[in-house]
Amino acid sequence: MLRPRSPIAQNDLVPTLLSESEGAIRAAFQLFDKEHQTLICQQAKELLVENVQEDLSAAKINLALMEEILAQ
Repeated sequence: MLRPRSPIAQNDLVPTLLSESEGAIRAAFQLFDKEHQTLICQQAKELLVENVQEDLSAAKINLALMEEILAQ
C-alpha cells in the first residue's frame, strides 16, 4: 500500500486498508487526520455490512485496529 509506484485510487483505499497487515495499517493511518480516520472507519463499516455474506474476519479485525488508532 505504501509503495510510491502503486498509488491507490480513492475508491480502493478502504478495501485496501482492510486487507493490509497491522504494521501497514498503523503506518498508513498516521497519514490521515482524525476527520479522515473517522470517515475511513465509517466507510469500512458500510463496506463490511454490504458484504455480510463474505468471510471478512480479517477485515473486521483490521477495522477494530483502525478504530483503536482513531480513539487514541
